[in-house]
Amino acid sequence: MAESPLASLKAALRGALITREDKDAFIAARSRGWNRDLNLRANPLAFAVVSGVRDIVTTVNCCRSNKIPIAVRGKGAHSPYGMANDAVVIDLMKMTAVRVDPEKKLAYI
Repeated sequence: MAESPLASLKAALRGALITREDKDAFIAARSRGWNRDLNLRANPLAFAVVSGVRDIVTTVNCCRSNKIPIAVRGKGAHSPYGMANDAVVIDLMKMTAVRVDPEKKLAYI
């Protein structure tokens, strides 16, 4: 039997993949944020708590290949676009580094 897309994704991430099977962690991830109504209504497949750009690319590629919807949740976690039913939520809460190149006038976040 082939490995499920979420199991493959979990193995490939540096960060964490919190699935519905991880009941306590899933409830905690789902409850994070200001929009309590959305937290109770939306039921994502999983939360990819990414540790960097590599994890984001891995998650997007896996979801695209398997036709799994994606939602993106930032640190504030109050946008209705940050959660969706039966989607993988890319959670950016661990991505806190910012580097500024003043000569090029660029910020890397």
